[in-house]
Amino acid sequence: MTTRKNTIERREEIVLAALSIIANDGLGRFTTARIARAVGISEGALFRHFASKDEILRETVNHIEKILMATTAPAEDPPMVALRKLFLLRATLLRRNPDLVKILFSHQLEQAMGRENQQQIIRLKQLSGRFIRERLEDAARLGQLRKDLPTRVLMLFFMGMVHVLVTQEPLLEGAPATSPAVPAPSPDDDPEMIWLSIEKFLKGE
Repeated sequence: MTTRKNTIERREEIVLAALSIIANDGLGRFTTARIARAVGISEGALFRHFASKDEILRETVNHIEKILMATTAPAEDPPMVALRKLFLLRATLLRRNPDLVKILFSHQLEQAMGRENQQQIIRLKQLSGRFIRERLEDAARLGQLRKDLPTRVLMLFFMGMVHVLVTQEPLLEGAPATSPAVPAPSPDDDPEMIWLSIEKFLKGE
């Protein structure tokens, strides 16, 4: 006997399907009919959970914001502790969610949203940069960072390491750059080990 899913579970399924379709198939195939097929329900049933495709898009952005913010360390943490937590949690999250990586490092979602909602996506992408910059500035005031490079360069280095770790692994493993596969992490790519190298660079050790 099939168990009927409640509204919360079904809405989450619809959001995840929308995220996957935008990431892998592009905006041309992002239709309510396509979402309904991916979830395994009728288009009419889909509209019992969301009033429109725009509402699905807004909830998809809210979903992304929620899971990204869950990887942000509390403001009261010491700055280097906060940066370590962010790097490890964000790297783990993105390596486990290749669809999310494709969304975050492209403009697909902005193109799908109306002009009035694009600011939410832009703001979402800027939040991480602001958090990193502020923690680095805090660490600099405490004398915990190298003094031969400006904070902006250190911030770009930090963000670049996250980007490379989650998007360039196929190159590191010898696979073609266009390969859709995300290879299993190797010991050499362990986020904790990479963080230690980042920390040494930030401190100038």
